Amino acid sequence: VDGPNLHAMSKALGIEVDFKRLIALFRAKARLVRALYYSPVIEDQECSAIRPLLDWLAYNGFAVVSKPVK
Repeated sequence: VDGPNLHAMSKALGIEVDFKRLIALFRAKARLVRALYYSPVIEDQECSAIRPLLDWLAYNGFAVVSKPVK
């Protein structure tokens, strides 16, 4: 999952993504090898608005891949 693009799309459509249902749907429809969530992070910001989401995703089956914002 490309985090910034998914966020922009859901905001534009006025919907909220249920990640628990999303991963369950993937598991029901196919053999899920891994679920990756890509997100940029600001290095010098220890407490960011996205951190709780990334922690929740990591706890609930997603492998979070983050890179510093350029």
